[in-house]
Amino acid sequence: MAEAARGVLAAEALGEAGQALAELARRLEVGREGGAEGAVGGAEPARVREHGGDVRAPVDAMHEALEARRELRLTEHQGLGGTRAEGVEDPGDALPDGHDVAEGEGRGEEPDDLRVGPVGEAVHEAHRIGLAARDPVGGGDELLEARAEAALGRAQARHVGGIAATMRSPRPLLFALALAASVAAPASFAAPAAAQPKGPWWIDVHEGGARLMAEVAEAGELELVLTAPDGTTTRFASEGGPGPDGGVLHALRVTGLAPDTLYAGQVTAPGLEAAVTLHTAPEAATEEAGDLSFLVYGDDRTGHAVHRRLVARMREEEGARFVVHTGDYVEVGGRPGDWQTFFEIAGPLLRDVPIYPSLGNHEIYGPGGRMRYQRYFVKPSLRVAFQAWTHGPVKLIALDSNDEWTEDAEQLHWLEEQLAHARDEPGVRFVIVFAHQGPLSSGRHGDHPGMSSLGVAEILRQAEVDLVFSGHDHMYERGDFRGLKYVVTGGGGAPLYRVNRARPSQLAFQPVHHYVRIDVEGKRLAMTVVRPSGDVLERCGFEQGGPWECERAAPIDPGEEPGRPWWFWALVGAGLVGLSLVARWRRRRGAG
Repeated sequence: MAEAARGVLAAEALGEAGQALAELARRLEVGREGGAEGAVGGAEPARVREHGGDVRAPVDAMHEALEARRELRLTEHQGLGGTRAEGVEDPGDALPDGHDVAEGEGRGEEPDDLRVGPVGEAVHEAHRIGLAARDPVGGGDELLEARAEAALGRAQARHVGGIAATMRSPRPLLFALALAASVAAPASFAAPAAAQPKGPWWIDVHEGGARLMAEVAEAGELELVLTAPDGTTTRFASEGGPGPDGGVLHALRVTGLAPDTLYAGQVTAPGLEAAVTLHTAPEAATEEAGDLSFLVYGDDRTGHAVHRRLVARMREEEGARFVVHTGDYVEVGGRPGDWQTFFEIAGPLLRDVPIYPSLGNHEIYGPGGRMRYQRYFVKPSLRVAFQAWTHGPVKLIALDSNDEWTEDAEQLHWLEEQLAHARDEPGVRFVIVFAHQGPLSSGRHGDHPGMSSLGVAEILRQAEVDLVFSGHDHMYERGDFRGLKYVVTGGGGAPLYRVNRARPSQLAFQPVHHYVRIDVEGKRLAMTVVRPSGDVLERCGFEQGGPWECERAAPIDPGEEPGRPWWFWALVGAGLVGLSLVARWRRRRGAG
């Protein structure tokens, strides 16, 4: 009798979160009736529509909250007390942004070990990923955390009947809290009163120039003065146009420069002064020349402390000519503040090293998310996110994994055309394809479902693509699929995923933050994987057409088995709602 009473009280404590589950079900049904595309669980939807009522956001928040708990692998759980967390790679992983851990406080070679409160940090993660998609200001953070901790504390104290003993962790309750946060939070994406300066940064670098991007708050001329090695100066100017958030966006086309030349520059605009450098792309390479180096990373999103450390390390890399980003620059593309943070952190790198981008799924969340990505990273003449470039000996092909992947899709035909002629360009020795969610991954999200159904991995293999980069799964993986070499590099700062669906093609798997350096030397491509500490995780490479060869290979972390699907916890939540309703009915009947 006492256990039943405790279960009833605990169910009531979770009543609000349970009602959020019901609201989620209603929204999903409305979304289906309104034509929302894609499934809400398992596979990613083909496209997420840009509107505040995006039915995907609550489910994504739920998955992220559960994985945030899973990655910590808490070794004990004692109410609201401190807990030793294992598997946290960097200080920025488990603590809210702005909380640093002193160097040397960890175990082993890096300050990786933390003391965290399982409830406070977990609820913070749940609300940061779920609620943030609705509330760009974050003014309700403290209230939400207090209410969430109180509700969770009551539920734990009352044991939720016999359920808590079988769950053995707060994850199911955090699931309900994350859903409550993401579903019930106000859909506010208001732009700031005045656009904040962003940049400058470089895109579309080529043999004779590039495009300089910058966003400022006030109208006025942007001036760029470039100085060549011989002291010759060239002036460029832009009046700009309306920015996505009320400011002025400049997209200055720089042409007429000498190929393979390093220029020093100065940018001046209202409220913006910055020194920049630009190394133009080399002319068509030959078999004997045209070597270059570049960097690859992605999925920085909310891990601002880790992102800063990675950017600082990448700025120290000598000779890097550009950076490839595999997507998920921000948490919510429709939230201006997220972009402000990204450019504030990555700006010191991108003003000196051009970026070749790919569109992540988080960029299209929220009203105007995709539009901001297009305005910031894609030349104005393009209305799609898939594009290709040639930089010396490398052909780069960026895919849009958010687009529809069907047999008659425009992007598929475009890709086949690009692959058919990729090596026709003089001097191209390596063809590299990259996307946010790629065709091959052993992580939590796994292979892109649309690409898998179309056999994109096989298409790339038959076209003799040299290397495929992707992100989306927050870890590092290297593999070889019947001769198609691939790397998953989603370690830019977002919470790490430990799920490993190991496959025969997998050669390395580590749930760690990192970036990748590529060195093209003749017919050999060398790859170095670097952690935020500067330690080398792996050093491998291959001759054109040959297998991986490693000087230092990363081991395969067995990771974790995939957790229960989201609908299982939805059923648990629905059961808690049912318990609460039955308990209230019985009390009212007894009172009558």
